[in-house]
Amino acid sequence: MKLLVILLLFTSSVIASTINVPADQATIQAAIDASANGDTILVSPGRYYENIIYRGKSVVVTSHFINSGDPNDILSTIIDGSQFSDPDSASTVAMYHNESLLSTALIGFVITGGHGCIVFGAKEGGGINIDNASATIRNNIIVGNEAYDGGNLKGGGGVNFRFSNNSKLTGNIIMHNRGRNYCGGLLVQEASIFAKNNIISFNDGGSLTGTWDGAGGVYTYKNVPASTFENNIISNNYAAHVGGFFANVNGSSILINNIVRDNSNDQILLNNTNSAAFPVLYSNVEGGWFGSTNMDIDPEYDALYRLNITSPMIDAGNPDAQYLDIEDPSVAGMALAPSLGTTTNDIGAYGGPNPMPVLPLSNLVYPILDFSPDLDTTYEELVELLSIDLSLKPRFRIHTYESLFPALQHLK
Repeated sequence: MKLLVILLLFTSSVIASTINVPADQATIQAAIDASANGDTILVSPGRYYENIIYRGKSVVVTSHFINSGDPNDILSTIIDGSQFSDPDSASTVAMYHNESLLSTALIGFVITGGHGCIVFGAKEGGGINIDNASATIRNNIIVGNEAYDGGNLKGGGGVNFRFSNNSKLTGNIIMHNRGRNYCGGLLVQEASIFAKNNIISFNDGGSLTGTWDGAGGVYTYKNVPASTFENNIISNNYAAHVGGFFANVNGSSILINNIVRDNSNDQILLNNTNSAAFPVLYSNVEGGWFGSTNMDIDPEYDALYRLNITSPMIDAGNPDAQYLDIEDPSVAGMALAPSLGTTTNDIGAYGGPNPMPVLPLSNLVYPILDFSPDLDTTYEELVELLSIDLSLKPRFRIHTYESLFPALQHLK
């Protein structure tokens, strides 16, 4: 009997709990603080002005999207890190130390307003900063973050992975973030991640002058073992150096079934990275990339990166079984939407066994206005000069004077 009581007490102590926000805890951070490893923190729709830290716990923080599958649960559950108290610790979401299990997860939020954390003297990870930790980051919209001010170097405006092995970045939208030296969108340094079915677009990164110019979309550095990028779209990113994907100093990566197009300057650039350690397969790269399975062709997708029914990306990916699209249960051999054609992989974010959910992104695809203003151009003059429709929430790509950026923040 004594043994049975001990076993029952032990069993009850390890049963995972669900903590509801705000019903059980008023804030996400309070829920994390009250949680134990294995718990789920279920967040109701709302805008939460917080800069959350996982504090080494292996917990799942998720919106109701995890149960409903409704993209509106993503769009209506927002973690806004803009009201930070410490400018040196201002990432919207931070994970540090010992989150070694993939049961640590962030699922189904809009992540915005982050300004990054100082790590080894650098400002990194505006939206999400993962340092010495591993986690699953899934089905989030990471938009309007930056790693720009403070520190000697800055990068990873959207997401930063440092010393992170086996992390998964799947089904996310990383858009309209900016970084200073390293990268506007996704920074992966001395880490090995699996990035799949993400859209990385309209990010701005890299200084306009100097030797530390980085990448607009993705920057990898000293990745051992190599990171894997599968079925992603890296497009319309900007930097003075490399708009698309910059692999710097053994930034080893494997690219399969990706679209890398319409970025400024170089689409992919290797620096001190052996091409043998950077295989690109079954991918559509503007300007071309060596390898018989790669192509340089109009992908024929719409403004939300969904393939048209005539797109040459349909069924053009790696034909091996592990990359197959999900089969439509009502039509044998044909792909289930949002994939198209047969079950052979579609190149881009909507192909493969776990395609990105279709999200209503029209409110995120802001127009990009290219111009080189005079230094004394005022905010009012910009509005008049460019005939700006403020309802479109325009973003600006500054080619000449970074000092003009503060005035332009009014247009976010």
